[in-house]
This record gives sequence, structure tokens and C-alpha cells, in this order.
Amino acid sequence: MLKILLVDDHEVVRLGLKSLLSHYPKFEVVAEANNAEEAIRLANEYTPDVVVMDIRLPGKSGIEATREITGKHANTKVIMLTTFADDELLFDAISAAKARAIEIKQLVEQHRLPKILDSEDRFNFVAGKKLRFILVDAATREGLNKGSLFIVRYDGRSEVVPAAIAERIRERDERAVVKLSAESAPVDENDPYKDFVVPDDLKW
Repeated sequence: MLKILLVDDHEVVRLGLKSLLSHYPKFEVVAEANNAEEAIRLANEYTPDVVVMDIRLPGKSGIEATREITGKHANTKVIMLTTFADDELLFDAISAAKARAIEIKQLVEQHRLPKILDSEDRFNFVAGKKLRFILVDAATREGLNKGSLFIVRYDGRSEVVPAAIAERIRERDERAVVKLSAESAPVDENDPYKDFVVPDDLKW
């Protein structure tokens, strides 16, 4: 079942879309919104597969809502609606997305660490709901564990960059920076296993 969120400030448009989509049993309209703020809230609540988004909304535009929704929900797709064939906002959205992609490319290519190809040490991580790995040396593993280095997904590849560069990339596309588990959590003094050391061959 494909979960759909409808966003349009005209109720008659939402009713028409909902009626049309009701003819397809694999589509389910899980929520409706008439402004950007409501759309963002409902997207966080329902995590829809698809958002049908009007570009022109009261307050925040559909473009702004789309940026926030896709920034938090990488797998949510957005279909933009407009009744204006020459809608400048649509071109602004495309241009902004292209500009961010170019900026990310430049940041990665200028600051990525050299690839390690002769190591047998794999650093495993999850990105896009898939288990992936990169080859690392001791210094790179330590940097990733301690948060001084981060992995970014770029053009279908995984690259390692310094934390400051990762933050700049995250500002442009939160999804590009892989979220890694912290190396350690605060120690509970009552934990009977607090002094247990995980063998290296079991560590990610």
C-alpha cells in the first residue's frame, strides 16, 4: 500500500485528487494538509511514501515544505503541483537543488580523505537501509568512532570527510551524511558488563 499525503490550500482540489486516487486499491491517502506547516507535521507523523504538494501555499511555500520533508525523510518522494506553466518557483526549486548538489560535490572532492585500498579492516555502516562498508586503517576507524570524521554518500559512493566539512554538507542535504552510532554511551556503574571489552573481531 502506497501512503500518500495531499497538500493543497484548496479543499476542492484535495477532494478531487482523493476521489481520483480512491480508484486505485494500492493507493491510500493517509492525510491532507492545507498549508506547509501542517504538511511538515503530518509528514513527520505518517512518513508517507509520496507527498502531492502544491507549490503555492499560504505562508511557507511548497518548495520550503518539500526541502524540510525530504531532508528528514529520505525515502519520501514529492510530486509538485502548479497551475502556472511558467511558474518561477518551480525553476527556483530546480535551480536550488542543482546548486546544493554542486556545492556538495565540491566539498566532497576537495576535502575527502584518500581511499584506503590495502586494508583488511572493514568499517560497517547502514545507509539507505542497506548494510555497507568501507576499508579503514586504525586512524580512520578512531576518527569515525570519536566523531572527528564522518562518512558521506555522494554520487553512489562512500567518502570520508572531516567533521567540519560533514556539517557543511549536512546543512545542504542532511541525508548525505551517514548517521553513525556513538562509540560509547555513558557508563552505568551498576552495569555488570561495564568492564567487558568487545573483541576486535566483533566490532564494526
